[in-house]
Amino acid sequence: MSNVVVLPFNIEAEQAVIGAMLINDEAIYYASNKLTKDDFYRKDHSIIFEAIRIMQLHSIPVDIVTVSEYLIKNNLMNEAGGPTLLTRLLNAVPTAANVGYYAKIVKEKALERRLWYTLNDLSGMIGKTELSAEELLEKAKLALNNIDSGSGETSMQPASTIVTETLADIETGNNYGLLTGWEPLNRAIRGFKKGKVYIIAGRAHMGKTAVTLDLIRQLAVERKYKVQFYNLEMSNNQLMERLICSEAKVDYQTVLGREPNEKLPDSVWSKIMLSASKIYEAPLKMSDKVSQIDFMCNEIRREKNQGNIDILFIDYMQLIEATEKFHSNQECVQYVSRRLKLLAKELEIPVVALAQLNRSVESRVDKRPMMSDLRDSGAIEQDADVIMMLYRDDYYKNDGQTDNLTEILIRKNREPGGSYETVKIYWDDKKSIFFCIDEKKKNNTGNKNTEPPHTMQSVMKKMEQGNLITDSDYMYEEN
Repeated sequence: MSNVVVLPFNIEAEQAVIGAMLINDEAIYYASNKLTKDDFYRKDHSIIFEAIRIMQLHSIPVDIVTVSEYLIKNNLMNEAGGPTLLTRLLNAVPTAANVGYYAKIVKEKALERRLWYTLNDLSGMIGKTELSAEELLEKAKLALNNIDSGSGETSMQPASTIVTETLADIETGNNYGLLTGWEPLNRAIRGFKKGKVYIIAGRAHMGKTAVTLDLIRQLAVERKYKVQFYNLEMSNNQLMERLICSEAKVDYQTVLGREPNEKLPDSVWSKIMLSASKIYEAPLKMSDKVSQIDFMCNEIRREKNQGNIDILFIDYMQLIEATEKFHSNQECVQYVSRRLKLLAKELEIPVVALAQLNRSVESRVDKRPMMSDLRDSGAIEQDADVIMMLYRDDYYKNDGQTDNLTEILIRKNREPGGSYETVKIYWDDKKSIFFCIDEKKKNNTGNKNTEPPHTMQSVMKKMEQGNLITDSDYMYEEN
């Protein structure tokens, strides 16, 4: 009597994965990143999975009609089980929310099958080969290591390649990343560099979102960098309202806080329309829909493959969800932090993430935040290359006086040549933007009797006197 070997598989999980892909684009990104066509036990499932993956890569909308059309056009419909199977797969799951769980099952079964094939081949070689026991052992190690090694390509680079690239950077002075309009910040962190994670942290009301929007405006609208922004706290429309007012240099509160049906002055409306047209043409994308780290990473990989991203912003880290279940929020933040670090390195883009601080800062006399104030901070401190913390002294004053000063405190900086200088930016509530004073340039003027034209004191004096702040008072260039 012969022994019949039943290989491990889970048909229901395979059907659930493909069903989720048919009803949700994010499920396609996730499954395509976790699985390959060879992970499916049934050939018809494998064909349909690969068809959906290819359609997604070519930006073809995916639903039961378009997938059927693709299969027919490529003479694959019969091998894929026909229209009846597609309909059954579409109804296999009511929601795509659990695609991560189903994909994990499919992957595990595929690895078990590959392990069985490998061990079966190795066992058949024992006593039937001229290889020595040591050579057979090495062959077994190699075979087992290659079970899930993909293409087998190495990530190692020869020193000659690294030296050549490094010397070219040194010779050209190309040691800056994406530059902002704030020179002290550029000097401190050397711009936003590829493969690095930057944290902008602060307590509530410190202006994290406002600072981030101004950076996005400088990078995307003024400098035409391809910026992508996941905002998990506010809607796209709310943020765009602020962005338009900021680029127009008009008072945000006046524009959006007016009475119903109250018309704007023609001069203000013309500025808003010009601002909107500039942002319309900017290489900026925003999302207020995605909150799961797996979907986020898959979406950014697709955007990178299409050449659509230079830098990623996320507001904010502690709101990002994980598909996996964790015992504590700290474990979840640790997982998310590590994923963002790996994503930055994999795609060679800077990732800028906002983060909340815990309440311990409120109990100190000096309320300037420190790294230990980061909520669930251990992993963030470890993974981040640069940590910037925002502080507004006038928030804690009770005298009613305000100077609109925000301090950007550099609390961690792995950047060679960078510094820990405090960057001072000032909020102009009449123009809805920050401007920055370069104290170092002010101190190096060499003129002790004449105040430089664009110091903090001169600009603040203009504001106090109610005088117009012109574009020349701002450090960044205006297009």
